[in-house]
Amino acid sequence: LKAVIFDFDETLTCVPSSSFQLEKMKDDYGQPERLQLIRHMLHTLKTKNVQLFILSFAYASTIKNSLKQVELDLFFEDRVFGWDSCRGKKGNFIKHLMDKHNLSFDETLFVDDQPYNIDDAKPHCKTILVQDSGLSHSEIHKIISMTTISDELIKVEQAQNQAAQTQAAQTQSLQNII
Repeated sequence: LKAVIFDFDETLTCVPSSSFQLEKMKDDYGQPERLQLIRHMLHTLKTKNVQLFILSFAYASTIKNSLKQVELDLFFEDRVFGWDSCRGKKGNFIKHLMDKHNLSFDETLFVDDQPYNIDDAKPHCKTILVQDSGLSHSEIHKIISMTTISDELIKVEQAQNQAAQTQAAQTQSLQNII
């Protein structure tokens, strides 16, 4: 994976954006352990050079304020897109982001709690439908494992390339001897 695009409310948070209250924003992410697990997931993705985006029908300013309150803003930098940016279907905006950042289907994951948003994105990228109010522990671990699988595939591919180069060199040496 090279990019993960998260919905915000009821995906990263456990509540709809209409329920956000500035003084209670830390509570919007669920239990402290869940917030720590989300932080761990984002840190893991970031260390694997995965670009992180938020694409939500909430307003970007609300999202940014919430992220800042729980110190998750640094993971997303200037890649938070709200209703004010992506009016309409999320699939179209995802395609725009993928084109802009030169991302393929297999390199991009979209995570959302609404089936119609997932259906809209399916032609463009991999998807995960959040089953409850907010990412569960198993869904978070699934996202992390998708990057681990990618790492393992890269290692296998590199080993295969190395073996092919070694075989080609040996073949060339034998031809030079003959």
